[in-house]
Amino acid sequence: MLACTGGMAEEIRVEDDPFDSRRRNAGWGGNFYAGAGLGRTNSEVGNDASLGTKVYAGVMATRHFGLELSALRYANLEVMQRDPVTGQPVFDSDHFNTLGLSLVGALPIGNRFELIARGTVVFGAPRGTGQICRQSIPGRYSTTYQDVPCTERQTTFGFGVGARWAATPHLGVRVDWDANELRVDGNSPTFRANTLMLGVDWRLF
Repeated sequence: MLACTGGMAEEIRVEDDPFDSRRRNAGWGGNFYAGAGLGRTNSEVGNDASLGTKVYAGVMATRHFGLELSALRYANLEVMQRDPVTGQPVFDSDHFNTLGLSLVGALPIGNRFELIARGTVVFGAPRGTGQICRQSIPGRYSTTYQDVPCTERQTTFGFGVGARWAATPHLGVRVDWDANELRVDGNSPTFRANTLMLGVDWRLF
């Protein structure tokens, strides 16, 4: 009888507290969220900071694990290519767009605060001013090169950490730090782009 009473009291307490993360539905059918952020980005190949914007949406399968899809735009990011003729690195700046698919881990601390970690598969390509890639054209006696816009998305990886504070049961403020490996084209090495952002999201649970 005492065990039953304790269980009922716990259930009532959870239902009465709109911030309690245990109210989230189990499974992929619930716990959807979406948000946007704005912040500062910089590349390891240059010290100049630029503007970054991100929109994201995800679903939590449990209190601790979920999936997130994001679109991150780097404005005027310093990038690095390798010249296919000379093999030397070439540095430039360009807009860079990425799509990311992340496995998300969350650690609730109390009822309003949680820590977040992400491992991300990144699909990215230069955009905007039109970064130029040299495409090799094999000939009978020699190989020539043609300058073409870099439009093919390159697959790389990244990781991130963050924290979220629930202002209301549904509206939250989130701080994110992301470190994504990017590549201009298949012939060039990767370089790391770091992003620190402040955003808001809306969670449905």
